[in-house]
Amino acid sequence: MLFFFGCGTVKDDDNNKNKTTTDNVEQEDDSKYKLTSDYKNFTLSWGYNNSKDSKLMGYRLYDNGRIDFYQQDKNTNKVVSDSITKIPMKRVLKILEYTNNTYLYTPALNEPGNECKYVELVKPSVKFYSKAQWNEHDTYGSKTFRQLFDTLLTLIPLKY
Repeated sequence: MLFFFGCGTVKDDDNNKNKTTTDNVEQEDDSKYKLTSDYKNFTLSWGYNNSKDSKLMGYRLYDNGRIDFYQQDKNTNKVVSDSITKIPMKRVLKILEYTNNTYLYTPALNEPGNECKYVELVKPSVKFYSKAQWNEHDTYGSKTFRQLFDTLLTLIPLKY
């Protein structure tokens, strides 16, 4: 199952001018949606790792719905990041549900190559770490993570 998400801008009144929201998601009280305790301070990262480049680049979703673009130097592990958007908690929960289903279907994936994509989930409160990585070939084993990766990319505004 593949979810599609998009971003848009709403201009209702003076209090909501240029407020970023999401298409097809009702404006709801975000406080109704809560993460379970095992997701406290989680990060979900996805991106690109080219063996010829000295940097990893990708996106990171935090437990508050903020998404950053980041680059990490492979030699020094120095990370430079920039906040690019924030999504509602309802959408965060849907993404986590989809991510969990992907991990249940394919719990481990490591297909090294020259041009890799990855998805990494970290849940420090339960000491959980998992990174799925696959190469540029569309193998059967990477299908579910490729679909998750494509879904995660829909969270990113087009200018990034």
